[in-house]
Parts: sequence; C-alpha cells; structure tokens
Amino acid sequence: MACRLSMVPRIAQRFGVHTRPHVVRLGAHLARRFGIFCLVVAALALLGSAPREVTLPVASFSGSWGADEAQGIVTSPAAPPGATVHTPDSSSIGRLAISFSATLPERLLAAAPHWLGRASVGVALVWLAPLLRTFAEGDPFAPGNGGRLRGIAGAAFVVTHVVPLLTPLTVALALHRLGASGWAPDWGFPVHTSLVFVLLLVLLAGALDVGRRLQVDSEGLV
Repeated sequence: MACRLSMVPRIAQRFGVHTRPHVVRLGAHLARRFGIFCLVVAALALLGSAPREVTLPVASFSGSWGADEAQGIVTSPAAPPGATVHTPDSSSIGRLAISFSATLPERLLAAAPHWLGRASVGVALVWLAPLLRTFAEGDPFAPGNGGRLRGIAGAAFVVTHVVPLLTPLTVALALHRLGASGWAPDWGFPVHTSLVFVLLLVLLAGALDVGRRLQVDSEGLV
C-alpha cells in the first residue's frame, strides 16, 4: 500500500504537463496578466455609472399588440407610466424593449452585467495562473489547487447563470415600480448545458483534494 501511494507524485509528473513546463508557465503568465486586465476593465465599468435613461428587453405581455410602423412605438397595450416601449425590429412581435428613467439601484443593477462578467473572468484567470504553475512544476496536487479550481467553477457559474439574470431582474423591478400590468421580463433559460462544465470543475477540484491527501499519506509512509 505504501509503495502504491508513493507512486502518486510520479504518475502525476509523468502524465501531467511536466514535459513542457515552459509552455504552461507562459500560459500562467498570460492568464495572470489578462486576468488583471479584466479586473481593471471591470473596475472602470463599475465606476462609470449607467445613464439615467435605461433601455432593456421585455419578453412578452398579455392583451392585443399594435405598433406604429413608422416610429416603432407600441400603441396597445399602453406603455407603463413613465416608460416608452419600442420594437427592436419588425420581426420582434412580443419581444420589445422598454426605456425608462431608472432609479440609482436600477441603474447599478442594469450596469452589473457589464462589470460583473468581466470581474468574474478576471478572478478566474488570476486563480488559474498559480494552478498552471503547479502543473508546470509537476505537482498538480499542490496545496490549494482544489480550492482554486472550486473558485474558478464559482466564477464560471456567475458568468453563465447569474449575469444573464441581472437584466431581466432589473426589468422586473422597474415594471413593479412603474405599476405596469401585463408586461414580463425576458428571463430566457436560467439553467443550460454550461452547468455541466461547472459541475465537472467541482468534481475535478474534489479529485485534486483526494490526490493531495494521498500524496501526503504516501510521503508519511515512505
């Protein structure tokens, strides 16, 4: 058993990326630089406030539909008080865009997809850099790699499942504030196949934790 456990670092070194460490180190360096760049861009997007007049998509409504083809302004049902509803194009029956004067929380929430997505990608890349460096050194089971991979999985979940919901959430809050009836935000598909990728990252993080425990046990027995 001790002999079998002591082979874990060698197997990781032989079948890992240790044969081309310079390529992986370069990838780690680029990931860290690009991650910092994404964080800076996200910070700038966060500092730049959204305009008071916000235009967001609306999915559907109850009642009859009609529009002035020349102006693209919805005439039936009536637009919510304090808002204007537009048709983005001639084929978007039932999929419209609403323009309204937003409150400060609505403005921040409307701008969140622009900075939160970039911030999540930046954090994931910053965490990826030390993970790649340990792989380049032939030690994929280094301390903290499981936690880093779980962090990357969390950032991927935010990008794929949280960010797409922020825009319809803003629309829902605005419609409730304006007292609009019959209008609904475009929620899309909250859960999709990218969740499988997130779950695979979580499982791989667990495998790295198990590998780390086996590596520590083997070092103690030799």
